[in-house]
Amino acid sequence: MSSPLVSSKPQQFIQFQIDFTSAVQAGARLDYLQFGVSVPPVASQVLAEITPVAVPAGEESNFTYKLRPQIAPEDLGFDSIEIDVPGALKGVDAVRISGTPVEFELRHQADNGFAVQFPRIDFERTGELIEVDFRAEVFKFSTIFAGRVFDSTRPHEMHQAVAPGDADPLTDANTLKVDLSQLRQETIWKLRLSPATFTPNGDGINDAVRIVYDLLNLTSPASVAVELYDLSGRKLETIHRSENLSGRFSFIWDGRNSQGEILPLGIYLLRMEVDADKGRDSAQRVISIAY
Repeated sequence: MSSPLVSSKPQQFIQFQIDFTSAVQAGARLDYLQFGVSVPPVASQVLAEITPVAVPAGEESNFTYKLRPQIAPEDLGFDSIEIDVPGALKGVDAVRISGTPVEFELRHQADNGFAVQFPRIDFERTGELIEVDFRAEVFKFSTIFAGRVFDSTRPHEMHQAVAPGDADPLTDANTLKVDLSQLRQETIWKLRLSPATFTPNGDGINDAVRIVYDLLNLTSPASVAVELYDLSGRKLETIHRSENLSGRFSFIWDGRNSQGEILPLGIYLLRMEVDADKGRDSAQRVISIAY
């Protein structure tokens, strides 16, 4: 396994602590420890901050990631940054250097982060403000948008973590942490059925229902169960089980029970329960099967 060593700036010394656990039947040992380092570093220091620092839960929001590097003449410099997006990335819109828009290349994009390449930053451009505009959804209080700068022409060099700080004196963020504008107690934020009435008759139109749910402020995986009841309250089926963190999730149900049979037409109650460390939360919706 491997893991990045995060530091606010290059360090001369690193101290490791390794804890072992053993049992009567088995012990543990360390065969070797290996790590990589760039000498000279990419930059002496890169301060970064993100704005805004609070957004509505589960809504697409516009962010600006700001960096101000301090680069010595012997430092490598960089032309790329990768940014972790723990919520859901929706798009990358622009890159500016010292307020001027520049061309950029999206090197990598996924739901949980992206990497962009832009004109090279070296000693001659030390202290310039770099801004990256992107859109994302946030589902957890104190979500951290970590970032790492690197030189794409040196693929074997280490990616250097940015340090939260005052990258732009005109903003008061000084952090890479984003909060929710309202601290909600519920775990299930939204539960949506599309469509709420579906017709599993094989004609290719509304043959299944997509069930989408948003979970908020989970610090560890929570057990999720989606169950189906008749109108008398009798449990009929468990149609979905999973372990989820904060975020948006979805699954498809085709109207069949565990034996593969389509349930009779009618109105049912769909109930979701989430068993998290902070307690149990539930939500329910009406769902209809028609022909």
